[in-house]
Amino acid sequence: MIRANGGEFLDVRLDAIEAALTSAESDRIRVEGALERLDPERATAELKSALRANPTRPGEPEDPTITTLRRRHEAVNGLMDRRDELERRVDATVADLEALAAQSFDLGVTNRADATIEDELARLHQDLTALEQAHDEVRDL
Repeated sequence: MIRANGGEFLDVRLDAIEAALTSAESDRIRVEGALERLDPERATAELKSALRANPTRPGEPEDPTITTLRRRHEAVNGLMDRRDELERRVDATVADLEALAAQSFDLGVTNRADATIEDELARLHQDLTALEQAHDEVRDL
C-alpha cells in the first residue's frame, strides 16, 4: 500500500499493479497467438471474395457461407480490438507508473508535498481496475 500525504493508505499496491501488468501481457500473448492461427487477413480476403462471387440484392436472404464468413470476420476483428485495448491499457499504466516515480523522486529532492502524487495514485488505481477487468474478459473467451 502507498501512504498518501494525509497519512492514510491508498488502495494502490505496486505488487498488484505488477501482477495485473504481467497478466495483461500474458493475455495479449494468448490473444496474439489465437490471431496468428485465425489469420485475420485470410478471414477478410475470404469474406470479400465470397461477397464478390455471390452478390445479394436487398431483401434476399444471404448465402449461408457468407453468413459464416461474416461471423468469423467479426469475431477475429473483435479479438484484434481486445488485443489493441490491452496494449493501450498496459501503455497507459506504465506511463502512469513512470509519472508517479518521477514525481516521487521530485518530492524526495524538493521535500514539498504535492497533490499530483495523489492524482497519479488515483490513476494507477483506475489502471489496475481496468487491467483486472480486461483480464476477466479475456479469461472468459
